[in-house]
Amino acid sequence: MKSNWIPTFQLKYFYASSCTDCFGSEFPQWLRTQKALVTLGLSKTSISSDFPIWLRARSLTALDLSHNQIVGPIPTSIGDQMPNLKYLYLNGNLINHSLPFSLCKLKNLTGVDLSSNEFSGMVQGCLLTSNLMLLDLSSNNFSGTFPYSHGNLSGIQMLFLGDNSFEGSMPRILKNSKDMEILDLEGNKFSGNIPTWVGNNLEYLRCLMLSGNLFNGTIPSSLSNLTYLFNLDLAHNQLEGPIPQNLRNFNAMTGQAYAAFSSYREKSISQSIKSNDLYYSMKQLEVMVKIDLSQNYLIGSIPSEITKLKELIGLNLSHNNLTGTIPAEIGEIESLESLDLSFNQLSGPIPRSISRLNSLGDLKLSHNNLSGEIPREGHLSTFNEASSFDDNPYLCGDPLPKKCRTENSFEPPFRNIENQDEEENKWEKWLLYLMIILGYAVGFWGVVGALILKRNWRYAYFNFVDESKDKIHATMQRSIETLKGMCIHK
Repeated sequence: MKSNWIPTFQLKYFYASSCTDCFGSEFPQWLRTQKALVTLGLSKTSISSDFPIWLRARSLTALDLSHNQIVGPIPTSIGDQMPNLKYLYLNGNLINHSLPFSLCKLKNLTGVDLSSNEFSGMVQGCLLTSNLMLLDLSSNNFSGTFPYSHGNLSGIQMLFLGDNSFEGSMPRILKNSKDMEILDLEGNKFSGNIPTWVGNNLEYLRCLMLSGNLFNGTIPSSLSNLTYLFNLDLAHNQLEGPIPQNLRNFNAMTGQAYAAFSSYREKSISQSIKSNDLYYSMKQLEVMVKIDLSQNYLIGSIPSEITKLKELIGLNLSHNNLTGTIPAEIGEIESLESLDLSFNQLSGPIPRSISRLNSLGDLKLSHNNLSGEIPREGHLSTFNEASSFDDNPYLCGDPLPKKCRTENSFEPPFRNIENQDEEENKWEKWLLYLMIILGYAVGFWGVVGALILKRNWRYAYFNFVDESKDKIHATMQRSIETLKGMCIHK
């Protein structure tokens, strides 16, 4: 098509998505003549020019220029050029600079996707309106605090702020976002406690992704109110305290509720599973049921209720300070594909029920205090890498080089309490004998030593003995004479 061609018509809808060889690297010049456009879709067309500052279409409601190589800033007058815009999709480009204030004039915006660009600066609260249902600012260079209370996101369903440099506490503006289904704050510098209102107010939340921040305090038990939640990622924070007990309330994880997204725009989302970061479509994300609490300071035991979450695909509790045993019925999580409990202080045997997890492809129990023989029946026999069980001093059997000799050969010291008691009793008896011997010795030498050292005592003692002997002898003689006289008389 000739570059100077001027059409004789006015288009309302123009879609050319994925037409990579249609326009070269430039926007088609004839678009400058189109003043009645309602929808313009040019995603994945290999355009690499500046943002079209000449595009003026007051009737335009949807603009999709995603997945190109468009450079430069958004026009400062965009709010005047297309005042009726509802959908603005510029994701996957090279657009930079801060967001122009004129975006705040677009009061009808419903869906905004500016992800994977080079935007910087702060986000203005005036951009956050009650009409917004989708706001995706992820994978940019935004910084500062996200608007804490200025603005209104009461209608938001999906908010993606991941992989930026936002800081401060969780925005209170989200407290009234009762229709929220996805909240993604991963990879920022958010800090403070996770508010209890997340569990109390955001009742339709499906995905809560807060990993890679500075959140501290305990995990609020109110999160168990999120019955539709199927993706909970709180990894790489500074959370402490125990894991909440009432996990069976996650109905979407137990299979008692289906939690598909009410609506979405197709997007690839990174998820860590089986030790890999992989990208999943929104449709795939609906079946990515997982809990990741790794890299925190959690203490206490693993709640037994976690075994009721039969739809779980991934469970990662590694790099914490968890104690106690692995729940015996963990094999009831039938869908589990990845289980990572490494780098804790777990003790006791490896439950044999794990052998029933036929979908398990990634198992990490290393760096704990587990003991006994590694079960090898069922699916567990397929794990032949010692790294899955390394650094458990009292664990034995294949695939570890340490072989099991006797039933209690590798039991930890605290399990031999009876033997310790017997040893203690032996020492107590020897101590008693020693005290008796010392008592006799002290008594004997107390008397003999005094007689040896004191001459006058010695003379007095022997005189006393001689006198006593004479008295005893005289008494015995008299007794004998008396007895003889009695016998003669008879």
